[in-house]
Amino acid sequence: MNIRFICVLFILRGFQNNRGISVARENSSSPHCLESGAPILEYITVLKKEINAAEQKHSEVENENAELKKKILEISYLKAENKAKIDNIERLRSANENLRKLLSKFAQQQSNIGRIEGFIIDLMQRQKREIEEAKLNEAKVREDLKDEIKKLRYPMETKPSEIEMSLKKDLKSKIRELETYKAKGNTCSNQMKELNSQVVSYKKDLTTTHTKLTAKTCLLESNSKQLNRTKQRLDLCKERIPKTGCKGLASGIYMIAVNKLDPFSAFCNGDIEGGGWIVIQKQFDGSVDFNRTWTEYREGFGNVGGEFFIGLEKLHSITNSGSFELYMQLGFFNRSFNFAAYDNFSIGSEDEKYELKSLGRFRGTAPNNMNYHLNQKFSTFDQDNDPWVEGNCAITVGGGWWYQTCSLVHFNGKYHNTEVYKKESINWGAAFKSLKSAQMLIRPKSKVC
Repeated sequence: MNIRFICVLFILRGFQNNRGISVARENSSSPHCLESGAPILEYITVLKKEINAAEQKHSEVENENAELKKKILEISYLKAENKAKIDNIERLRSANENLRKLLSKFAQQQSNIGRIEGFIIDLMQRQKREIEEAKLNEAKVREDLKDEIKKLRYPMETKPSEIEMSLKKDLKSKIRELETYKAKGNTCSNQMKELNSQVVSYKKDLTTTHTKLTAKTCLLESNSKQLNRTKQRLDLCKERIPKTGCKGLASGIYMIAVNKLDPFSAFCNGDIEGGGWIVIQKQFDGSVDFNRTWTEYREGFGNVGGEFFIGLEKLHSITNSGSFELYMQLGFFNRSFNFAAYDNFSIGSEDEKYELKSLGRFRGTAPNNMNYHLNQKFSTFDQDNDPWVEGNCAITVGGGWWYQTCSLVHFNGKYHNTEVYKKESINWGAAFKSLKSAQMLIRPKSKVC
């Protein structure tokens, strides 16, 4: 609506100007007084095309917003599905734990059955020996009785009444012993029957337990397969869910969400000093032009998998969500590397021209040149925010940076395939010796107890 209103004002103003010209020409009796209408028609045609293009751009932006809302809704669904799958995994783990306890109880029962069977075998052998001994004693008693009867058939000095009494006494004693052995045999027989009954009962329990174990084993196999499928789906969901940062991630490209920003694609470095770094700037082959406008530096540009700049607005939002370290890596044409690291890096907002507010303590193998740019505002060729009154450093050396007058460090300079000494090159130091590669990385500052 604003564009159309402006366009109508321009048309009316142009029409008034052209009309005024026509009147002047009529007063001068010129035959060409009506020729002023043609530019107006051409101007209206151009304005209509611009209006159509603006409306088409507006429609594309609305479509992109709708697609973004749809993706956010998909992420919400994925999070809900992820939670349900995690709950299912916990239930499966609980079922597996119960099954392990049942297996342990079954193993204990088997051990008890083995001990009982050993006890039964020992008892049966002992009872068998006692029965054999009773039989031997019975045979011995019978032999003794036979001997006594034989003695009665022959005359002896002992009186018959004494012999008879002695025999009866021995006979009663032997009968009692025999009854005792028989009672023991009956007791052993009863114990054997009871033990056999227990063995049968244990065998039934063992069969029942084996059946249950077989069913539980099948259930365990089914649960394991389901668990594997759930883990695969969960891993797939985890890949789709944005990470909260680069901590613990191997080097590569990930979707991350920091400080309530919408998820964005970032390159995580897991190799330098324990990893966890978010790469915010990288130059190494000259495939991307870093001499960009203020808007492009604010939004970011390039390819995350190659050369790129993350964008000042993202960098401001990230570094103002907590304490962040800055790591700047310098690569030279002799294949060596230096670095400069700072423990408290942050920049201001766009209203503050993304001022380099803090660097913190320095450590590294390169000189502490970045401190020269502390408290300086960011400048590009179309927005001069440096303190140099005679010109714009971004125009003089090219590329956006936190210039003073102008720079001791310039990671966003022009890439050269060979080593040169030029102000506009990627450099570190007053000699302006060009670098083969340069990258900037940040990560949350580790808490020290």
